[in-house]
Amino acid sequence: MRWSYRLGRFFGIDVRVHITFLLMVAWFALAQRSQGFGAVMVSALFMLVLFAFVVMHEYGHALMARRFGVRTRGITLYPIGGVALLESMPKTPRQQILVAIAGPAVNFVLAGAIALAAYALGSDVLHPNLDPDAGTGALLGVLFNANMMLGLFNLLPALPMDGGRVLRAALAMRMPPVRATRMAAKVAKVLAVLMAGYGLANEQPMLGLIALFVWFVSNAEVRAAEQQARETETQVVGTPPWAEHQPRGFSGWGAARSTHARTAGMVVEVVEGPGGPEVRVVRAR
Repeated sequence: MRWSYRLGRFFGIDVRVHITFLLMVAWFALAQRSQGFGAVMVSALFMLVLFAFVVMHEYGHALMARRFGVRTRGITLYPIGGVALLESMPKTPRQQILVAIAGPAVNFVLAGAIALAAYALGSDVLHPNLDPDAGTGALLGVLFNANMMLGLFNLLPALPMDGGRVLRAALAMRMPPVRATRMAAKVAKVLAVLMAGYGLANEQPMLGLIALFVWFVSNAEVRAAEQQARETETQVVGTPPWAEHQPRGFSGWGAARSTHARTAGMVVEVVEGPGGPEVRVVRAR
């Protein structure tokens, strides 16, 4: 990938960082220069730790996907977060939901571990502060809040965030995948508009950037789902195991060339192949 650099390989997955991420860390740190060199270093360190949490979040997705036989090409850090590039989607909506929630689950586990560490040290996480003079509890509070925010924000039902993927998978249990993606994208756009409006009203430009990202990527998700549906429109899945028993509604294999059945959100066509009857699956749109 252009403008990205490899940081290392862990659990068989490459981790890369985009140059824009490094520029953002530098900008965030230099924004604190009026408070002295110590504040600059603390800010830069906080950003690096924050994105270490993001990498762990993405590994949650990647390792859960691996359990279902889906490989991850790599993880890349961007200013707006991390992206785990899966080679394919998990096969079932249930698997897709588990992969989606694995990322936020990692952040909630980290938040719990930080809270326990603070308790063991006789501190609490209720008064977060990046100032080193504020004490260990205040610094742990910042890390606790960072993980809670990462987990909760990613559960917003807006594609391409994890909550949006959960919503799409839940909808796909009741309708064709393309229609589920379209509906999830509509919800994402509504949230993007609300997010942008709130950002403008409260002078938070980062929310506006995230809203633009959600809007454009949700459109991309729809196009990708439609393209996948076209590519698998006439996928041959082989001779049906029940070929020897004609299913109800079929008048016979000799007349099966034009036979269609719509089941479970799919169009199934039975045709005569070189080796006998075959089934072609057409995904409903």
